[in-house]
Amino acid sequence: MLTAGATLFEPIYAVEIQCPESAIGAIYRVLNQRRGHINDQSAIGSSPMFLVKAFVPVNESFGMTEALMSNTSGQAHPQCTFDHWQVVPGSPTDVGTLAGSLVQGIRRRKGARLEVPDLSFYLDKL
Repeated sequence: MLTAGATLFEPIYAVEIQCPESAIGAIYRVLNQRRGHINDQSAIGSSPMFLVKAFVPVNESFGMTEALMSNTSGQAHPQCTFDHWQVVPGSPTDVGTLAGSLVQGIRRRKGARLEVPDLSFYLDKL
């Protein structure tokens, strides 16, 4: 595993948010804070409502509904569905990257040593 050049993947939600035009700026701010990528924004028929479509990592979606509701005074109504898997940027062994910080958080939560052991740690010393 250590010699394979591992890559970390994360699940991604497709998010659809219905809101009035006045709430779109707040929605963009919340999505950007949560590593979201906006795909589309369109008016819903002849109504004053808009539909914003975005992709958001599942890990970043916890508490997103509450953040959207509080930043838009309850005018945004999100709906999340699983869409695809995406590569987490960076190397899982480099703590300075997003993938590395996720791995370090998992190791901390499981009680393992924070630094990933060197390959020589696992080799027989015959």
